[in-house]
Amino acid sequence: MNKGVKLSGGSLNSELASWLPEKSLEGWKDVANCAEVDAVNQALNAGGNVNQLYLYTIDLNNGFTPKEMCNNCVYTFSDRVAKVLSEIIERLKNMEFFINITIRGRMAYLMCSLKKLIIFYGYTVEDLMLLLETMWEITTSDSVDDCMYKICEYIPYCVIYDSVDNLDDAEYITVEEFLYCKKLYNDIPNEIIEMCDIIYHLGETELYTAIRDNSPKTLKILNEGLEILRRNNIEFLDTEPFKIFKICDNDVWGNAVNSDLIYK
Repeated sequence: MNKGVKLSGGSLNSELASWLPEKSLEGWKDVANCAEVDAVNQALNAGGNVNQLYLYTIDLNNGFTPKEMCNNCVYTFSDRVAKVLSEIIERLKNMEFFINITIRGRMAYLMCSLKKLIIFYGYTVEDLMLLLETMWEITTSDSVDDCMYKICEYIPYCVIYDSVDNLDDAEYITVEEFLYCKKLYNDIPNEIIEMCDIIYHLGETELYTAIRDNSPKTLKILNEGLEILRRNNIEFLDTEPFKIFKICDNDVWGNAVNSDLIYK
């Protein structure tokens, strides 16, 4: 049975070490503690070629059933091994694609997914158009900072827990808009609220940081949004149109693009 690299006592292959995320994308700190890492480590140390390896993750506590890999392993192996044979093919396909997509593009994908979620719960896109159009400005504006400040005034978390009496400092949202959003947010399902807050969190988490490795932090947040679709059995959007958000010149936030066709 494979165990984490430290437990099995093998030395960590230098090439494998360079693939692992700098910081864990899960609740544990050690990025090399997974059986998948140890299995690939043993293969590489024995002279194996990672491109010829097949991974199959199982749950030993649930009758040896297929099990999804953790986010650390998805990040490390999704675009390197020959194939992953367990129940994560769709997730890997999307994470592999988004590694090379800007933060604007990652937000755009979840915003378009939010539209599907809204319809799934019996609402119309027009019901949340005020929020959706405010969010979408992040894809076309040259000022990311200003857009994020504006989005902050319209997202459910800020509106639900704020009062109309505190709008004196608001730069964008009007009293009428605030009252409309507050009533709407108190009525709509929590899944929609959660997706809205995830989109905002994806944008603000790397707003003032030095972004490294194409931002694994926002990939993890993106996957939280995709998880909402998965647990509601909502089909993922085609990723092809989002290639316009491809990362260029190591600019992970990316430039503004003409993305109206995707949104419509």
